[in-house]
Amino acid sequence: MALGAVAAAIAAHFAHAVTGFGGGATAEAFDTWVYDAVTVGCAALCLMRAIAREEGRPAWLCLGIGLSCDAAGEILSSIGESFAPTAQEALYLCFYVGAYVAIVLLGRRQVRDFHLSMWLDGLIGGAAVAALGATALATPGFLSAAGGEVRTALDVSYPLLDTLLAGLVVTMLALGGWRVYRTFLTIALGFLVMAGADAAYIYREAHGGYVAGTALDSLWLLSVALLAFAAWQPDRRTVNERHSLGAIMAAPIACGLVAIGVLAYGSVRGIAGAGTWLAVATLVVVLARLLATGGENLRLLAASGELAERDALTGLGNRRALLRDLERATATASLEQPKLLLLFDLNGFKRYNDTFGHPAGDALLARLGGRLAERAAGRGRAYRLGGDEFCALVNLAGEPPDVTGEPHDLAGRLPDLAGRPSDLAGEPQEIAADLAGEQQEIAADLAGALLQSGERFTIGACYGEVLLGVEAQEPTAALRVADRRLYAQKALLSEPSHPEWRDVLLGLLRERDPSLDTHVQEVARLAGLLGRELGMGALELRNLVAAAELHDIGKAAIPEAILDKPAPLDEQEQAFVQRHAAIGERIIAAAPSGAPVATIVRSTHERFDGGGYPDGLAGEQIPLAARVIAICDAYEAMTGTRSYRVPLDPTAAQAELRRCAGSQFDPRLTEVFLGILAREVQPAGNRS
Repeated sequence: MALGAVAAAIAAHFAHAVTGFGGGATAEAFDTWVYDAVTVGCAALCLMRAIAREEGRPAWLCLGIGLSCDAAGEILSSIGESFAPTAQEALYLCFYVGAYVAIVLLGRRQVRDFHLSMWLDGLIGGAAVAALGATALATPGFLSAAGGEVRTALDVSYPLLDTLLAGLVVTMLALGGWRVYRTFLTIALGFLVMAGADAAYIYREAHGGYVAGTALDSLWLLSVALLAFAAWQPDRRTVNERHSLGAIMAAPIACGLVAIGVLAYGSVRGIAGAGTWLAVATLVVVLARLLATGGENLRLLAASGELAERDALTGLGNRRALLRDLERATATASLEQPKLLLLFDLNGFKRYNDTFGHPAGDALLARLGGRLAERAAGRGRAYRLGGDEFCALVNLAGEPPDVTGEPHDLAGRLPDLAGRPSDLAGEPQEIAADLAGEQQEIAADLAGALLQSGERFTIGACYGEVLLGVEAQEPTAALRVADRRLYAQKALLSEPSHPEWRDVLLGLLRERDPSLDTHVQEVARLAGLLGRELGMGALELRNLVAAAELHDIGKAAIPEAILDKPAPLDEQEQAFVQRHAAIGERIIAAAPSGAPVATIVRSTHERFDGGGYPDGLAGEQIPLAARVIAICDAYEAMTGTRSYRVPLDPTAAQAELRRCAGSQFDPRLTEVFLGILAREVQPAGNRS
């Protein structure tokens, strides 16, 4: 309502100024009372805004105080000229102090991220407005010399301050990215109207044409009314993002045209000085702005190109990045310097998503992707192809595999079993080379990065591998071979209702080393006895026996020269052998139904005192089934025949178990196991 009253008063003032209705009788009322009432009312509206709302309060308080000073100056002017040019002019000038502070405070609210182009836009806008104002002030006859030096200085100060204020408005708009902020634009419009009215007043004063009570006075009222109107605008922002070339360059081009116009005007009128140099500076900054825009665009193109080849969830390379890198890899790979391509597909991820939800699934993918990237770092790059599919492309630093042999020897071909089970179905001709040594280790290590288990879930990974430069010479063929091997593995190991995968792995042990198969069967027998003694349920017993049978499956990846070495192993060989527990877990976990068994197998070589491997678990941290197998495995190993030593007598082996109880073995389980052995009619003895 108050704003409506102000608008009505301004409209009446303008109508009176244009029509002169009522003559001199009403002129004093409009020129004095109406004019002063509008200025006082606008100041009051700004102060009320500062009191009523906390948001933006300092800015509106400063502007309200500035308008109050301006209103006080108008009242003093209406009382008489005795106060001028001291108190009255001082009050007018105080308005600018409040206005400057207010527009800076309001402008800062819309500026979030500063860019070089924004700073340059601010310089361009400020310099262009300053050049325009300086040229106008330098125009002969624009200012009046009447009234002495003080009067002339005051006459100069108003348009100069208005010019600087307009430049500040443009600068803050530029720093805000030329975003449309209704409140800020309304107050900026008010300042610009005021600057135009002051300039017209000074020009008319210089030429003796100013008369009070004209439409020019209505412009001053309109300017302060716009400030009051801005104060009560809803504090909302509508952001216009600058996506087009026109939106980005419109303001610099407009300011550049202003500078060119100033230079042309100065040349025609023979005006030189600050305006000319400011116009030149504006054009120089416009050129700098063009360079900055080009640089920003180049950086944006580079960033967009990088983002286009990056998976948004994990930060890994995506399919596009893989195809690009694969093209280069196949071009440079050779028999002497092969590269390894691995495709991974997670097992159990859909169930994890259904159980814990998609946000948790995304977080899991991000963690697994990060682990895969860490494992691949230094030797290659990891990728996420989408969903739960990952990939790795790695360099091989060692010797290339031997590709001269026939692929019929299953004794040393764990990767063919785990990664290419279709070969067992009668397709050995599709195999171009066996992974060996470094290749086996890398494949198992990277697959292990995608293995994670917890309460109610176990995530494993199937993988398909191909040697670039050996088995494939171009990207399409490489992906086809790896994909076929991946899904052949899944077809064999992903059916929880069929135990064939367990039989196949046991068959591998028998083919690899009959004595190793005999060992695990005896360990399984003893573990079953101890499990039943401990009161395990049927499912726990099945998992225990299966883990006991397969606890050495990882040794299929260990060279026979190390396993059958008659002398003690050196440090490097021992470290190589210690990988077999983790390798065995990864092999078994490829089948979802094998997840519980895989967890047990991983921990079968932990020690009760925490000195075991691969995780250094201690005490009750070690799964119960793994602690059972550790005791049975050690006893059978001591009493069984080995190539590097003679077997121990059962009594000596039992004494050794008792000695290591509490350090290597669970002491409670050890005593239960020794009790079982004491009751055995035929305790486990020597086996050949």
